[in-house]
Amino acid sequence: MYRTDPTSELKEAIVRLENKQAIEKQLLRKQFIAAYESLKLVNIIKNTFRELSGSEDVKDNFFRTFIAIFAESIIRKIHLGASANPLKKFIGVVLQSGITNFITNNSEHIKSFGIFLLRILLKKASGSRHKKQEAEAATESAQNI
Repeated sequence: MYRTDPTSELKEAIVRLENKQAIEKQLLRKQFIAAYESLKLVNIIKNTFRELSGSEDVKDNFFRTFIAIFAESIIRKIHLGASANPLKKFIGVVLQSGITNFITNNSEHIKSFGIFLLRILLKKASGSRHKKQEAEAATESAQNI
């Protein structure tokens, strides 16, 4: 039978353990880099927005909140100024609260109306660009003649 001496077995075991250690070191380095990247503030914010953008409820609530805040800021600008009259202040607060409540409760209608207006504006803008391009093409063809 073939017998190996203990020192050669020990050397082979050391080589195997060193190889295993090198592989585990590379894996640990990759895991550390991945953990470091995931803990960067920019990546945390990106991942949070990515998760939030997938949820329809979050989008709808964000839209409602945005419209309510936007309406409040406009109402404050329109409000009767910095009046010292308590009656004017009270009317302003009631008006602001009522309009904000109306906008929050009817956000779907406001959203669809906004999309409708946006489409009209985009059609007009693309139509005017199309007319400009036609006029430029006609001018070029007239110059070539």
